[in-house]
Amino acid sequence: MSDSTRSAIYRALRFAVVMLLVAFVLHRARLTTPRGWAEWFETLRGSDLGFLAASLLFTPLVHFHSTVKWYALTRATQMSVPLGRLYYFFVVGRFYNLILPSNIGGDLIRIRMLGVESGRYADAAATVFVERLTGFITLVLYASLAIVVATAELRSAWLLYAVVITSAAVCGICWAILDDRPVRAVITALEGRVALLDRLVAKLVTLRNSIVVFRDMPSALAIAFGNSVVFYMLTVVNVWLALRVFEPTVGFASMLIAVPIMMFVVNIPLSVGNIGIMEFAYTFVLGAFGVSPQAALSAALLMRLKMVLAAAGGGVVYAISEGRSPSADVVRAAVPEQPR
Repeated sequence: MSDSTRSAIYRALRFAVVMLLVAFVLHRARLTTPRGWAEWFETLRGSDLGFLAASLLFTPLVHFHSTVKWYALTRATQMSVPLGRLYYFFVVGRFYNLILPSNIGGDLIRIRMLGVESGRYADAAATVFVERLTGFITLVLYASLAIVVATAELRSAWLLYAVVITSAAVCGICWAILDDRPVRAVITALEGRVALLDRLVAKLVTLRNSIVVFRDMPSALAIAFGNSVVFYMLTVVNVWLALRVFEPTVGFASMLIAVPIMMFVVNIPLSVGNIGIMEFAYTFVLGAFGVSPQAALSAALLMRLKMVLAAAGGGVVYAISEGRSPSADVVRAAVPEQPR
C-alpha cells in the first residue's frame, strides 16, 4: 500500500469519526427534530447578556496570562523581548490555532516571530515547547484526577484509557529530554540513511539541546508549572462564564471537575480547529454533570465564537503591522530551509 493511499485512508477515517461526533451532538441536543430546534432557540432567547459581556471580556485576560508564562521562560533563557511584543506574537498565533489542527500553526508562528526578534531560533522553539509541555503535563494530571473523581458520573472507560496512553507518551517525551540514551539510539538508527532524515535529526538534536538547559533551572520550571495551574483555573472560570450565559443554575464547583476533562478531549487532534471535537466534549461531559444539551452546545458555540474573534483579531493585527498576509509565514515556518 502506497503512502498516498494510507494518507487518504487516514483522512477518510478522521472525517468519519468527526461526522459521527457531530451526529452525536445533534442527536444529544435533539436538533434532529423541530421540537429540539425550538428548545434550543428558547435557550438562546433566555441568554444572560451580563454574563455574555463578562465572558467576552474575560478572554483577553486568559490570553495575557498565557503570554506571562511564556515571558517568564524567555527571561529564564536571557531573551530580552518585551512582554508586549510577546503578547503580539501570541495573538497572531491565535489566528493559526483556528485554521490548523492541534495549535500547530500558532506555535510555529510564535517560534518564527520570536526567533526573528531574538536571533535565537532554537531557544525560541525551546521556550514554546517547554511552555506547551508543562501545560500539557498539568492538564493530564488535572484531567486524571477529575476523571477518577467523576467516575460515577461519566462511566466511560475510553476516557481513562486515553489518559493512560497520553500519560505514557508524555513520560516518553520527558525521558527523551532527561536521558541521553533514547536520543543516541535514534541517531544511531537513522544516521546516514536519508539526507532529509539527517537534517531533521540534526534540528531535533539542536532543539533538545536548548530544552535540556531548563533541567538546570528548577525555579523556572516551578514557575511554569505554577502558571499552568493558574491558567487552568482561569480556564474553568472562562468556561463557567460562557455556560452561565445559558444555564443560570450551573455550579462553579462542578466545573472544577468537568472543565479539565473537556479540555483533555478537545486537545485530541482529529480535525482542523477541533470542529466536532469541542462540541462533543461539551455536550458529553457537561451532560454527565446535569447540564442540558442545548445549554452545553450553546456554551461550546460561544467559546468557538470567542476563538474566532481572537483569531480574526490576531490576523488583522498581523496584516496591519507587517503589511503582508500571514499565510506566507506559516509556510516558511513549516518548511525547513534548504542548504545552499
